[in-house]
Amino acid sequence: MNTPLLNQLHIYSFSLDVAAEKLQILRATLSPDELQRAERYYFERDKSHFIAARGTLRQIISQYCGLQPDKLQFEYEVKGKPFLINSNLIFNLSHSHGVGVLGIGEGTKLGIDVEQIQVKPDLISLAGRFFSPAEIAAINTLPAQFQIEAFYNCWTRKEAYLKAEGLGISVPLDSFVVSLRPNEKARVEEINGSKLEGEKWFLEAFQPQEG
Repeated sequence: MNTPLLNQLHIYSFSLDVAAEKLQILRATLSPDELQRAERYYFERDKSHFIAARGTLRQIISQYCGLQPDKLQFEYEVKGKPFLINSNLIFNLSHSHGVGVLGIGEGTKLGIDVEQIQVKPDLISLAGRFFSPAEIAAINTLPAQFQIEAFYNCWTRKEAYLKAEGLGISVPLDSFVVSLRPNEKARVEEINGSKLEGEKWFLEAFQPQEG
């Protein structure tokens, strides 16, 4: 049975650490090119997570379009973003350290990103290299205990925007500005210096699991 979207955006989060029996079921739904991509992973855990992510993606999307998971056919945009053939359904998938997130919409641009928060000594220097001057200034005004969260807020929001546009890393991360302070509403502040362009986007933050 098809699941109507009714002008809604649906978000799913799920674990990629699945039992071997379920992993085999998910694997059986993948296309030959997806199986080839899975085999490129060196570590077995990464391979299993890819299979679980793509298989779960197929299971969920099948509920919206009335096809069996193994019958779904994907094509890819120039930068590698997948889309369904002959469908108005829009989706985007991201996964990190055993957690997958999936956004589903209809007739719109959509991007989603998830990252595990890891305290690393070079995060703030990375921000200085890649973020916009406004974002760097915002991070530097925060107390040290909030800077790591602000970094990941900024990083995931930028990734989600780029994925929605299907641009990948071809666009400089400092060409657009997002909000990043903890407890501040998620939004695109400006794009190429234009606040009006930023206001065209809806941005939402959520935490699928602690950390």
